[in-house]
Amino acid sequence: MKNEIDKSILERNNITIKKGFNKKAVALIMLAAAITVAATLMSDTSEAKMPILLLGITLLITGITWMTKRETTLIYRPTGETMEEKILFLEGNMGDITAELLKKGDIDGVVERSREDGNGTIKVEICMAPSESIAIYRIYKYVPYMFEPLTEYQVLKK
Repeated sequence: MKNEIDKSILERNNITIKKGFNKKAVALIMLAAAITVAATLMSDTSEAKMPILLLGITLLITGITWMTKRETTLIYRPTGETMEEKILFLEGNMGDITAELLKKGDIDGVVERSREDGNGTIKVEICMAPSESIAIYRIYKYVPYMFEPLTEYQVLKK
């Protein structure tokens, strides 16, 4: 969701996108380098050299792959709060009611009506500040094999 929101909506509402740094990936690459160096220092006659070298290369590739997956965070600048994402599922007949509740700012009413089992033909993606001072949401309806947007991204401010 966070990567799909139009940047102009974020800028108009004082929201900044922050890309995280993957510390686990760096640690894994360093570990892979250490294992690879240790394997190259082993004697050529050692039977353990090849498996250790393969382990080092595998960890290196995994670390590089993890580096490409950076966490995206939305920050509401006026308060400095990190916005949290929620995905809610509701029954199919709840689409219009959900839209009305969200227009009124009643996020709690939508959460109360959502299904705990994660099934439903209406999906609501909400990204909001913990103080609920601002929220961005979008409503989707399930059509066979995918969810189609019912609304554009909407901004709720209190």
